[in-house]
Amino acid sequence: MAEKYCDPNAGGADDGSTKINAWQTLQKAADTATAGDTVLCRHTDTPDETLAATIDFDTNAGTGTSRINFVGVNTSWVEDGTQYVLDANSSALRCIYINAKSYITMKNFECMNTTGDGVQGTATSVGVVLENLYIHDCAVYCLDIYGLAESLVIRCRMNDSLRGWNRTGGYYHIACEMIGNSQQGCASIKADTLIGCIIADNTLEGLDQYGGGHFDMQCVWDNNGGPGGIDVRQNSSFGWSFSGRFTNNTGFGIAQNTNTGWIENYNIFYGNNGELGGSVLPGLQSRGDEAEHVFDDVTQDGYVDDGNDDYNIAEGQLYRILEWTLPRNYVP
Repeated sequence: MAEKYCDPNAGGADDGSTKINAWQTLQKAADTATAGDTVLCRHTDTPDETLAATIDFDTNAGTGTSRINFVGVNTSWVEDGTQYVLDANSSALRCIYINAKSYITMKNFECMNTTGDGVQGTATSVGVVLENLYIHDCAVYCLDIYGLAESLVIRCRMNDSLRGWNRTGGYYHIACEMIGNSQQGCASIKADTLIGCIIADNTLEGLDQYGGGHFDMQCVWDNNGGPGGIDVRQNSSFGWSFSGRFTNNTGFGIAQNTNTGWIENYNIFYGNNGELGGSVLPGLQSRGDEAEHVFDDVTQDGYVDDGNDDYNIAEGQLYRILEWTLPRNYVP
């Protein structure tokens, strides 16, 4: 495994071989690094690069046993979570475009001010890992990756754009946040998994699920606009919300337009403003007994499942606070 270097302030041979001879742009590094390389990208300025065009990862790919890793590091070349900053300066369409290349890791990067998406990828890429990315102030979506398999989004922040992420499929989102977007926090037409994420303060719903399937566990859905925390569309095939917190949403905690097999259990519903006075739209399936749900915001029955089992939890009653549910101020 070879260690290579990227530093816009380097003045050497621009071949990535040493710190003095570091590649001077991330684009040069993306065009030159090969399977097995780990490229350390040194943060020295904010931004480190002001982009006139998208950085295209379209030349080389890793393999299942020999990835290409791009890692932001601090001024001392130490990885401590410091991010390498890419500013599209409202001129570049995207910051990063992963075009039909697989087994690439992007870790510790900040991407901002695009005229399109912050990070975009194609369906023919697999095994992509995005870790500790802060993507924000994008004219369209922070993350727009469709159909990638065997891929992970870990500890990423996707905020203050049109939408946090869009169209991903086969991805696992772990300890991410989608906050303050002018449309939805996220929207999916494929099968996605969210674990330990915060989806909050978005103008529209937290998740617009309009196709495929979905699983979320231990997520916080807070203060999103209507229809609510999760909006399940008619062409969604299945879904499961487990051990989450749906609070203060304009609309339902979970709104289901038709019975598509969506299941919820062990969730907290509090302070939501559903049209019928409830947190969950009647017709949703549930697994678990009465004590496994918390409803503290309703004027009518807290929940009615599709088998007409009425939990009849009165306003103010808290049956179970799930200690593993993330606090609202959790920062991944």
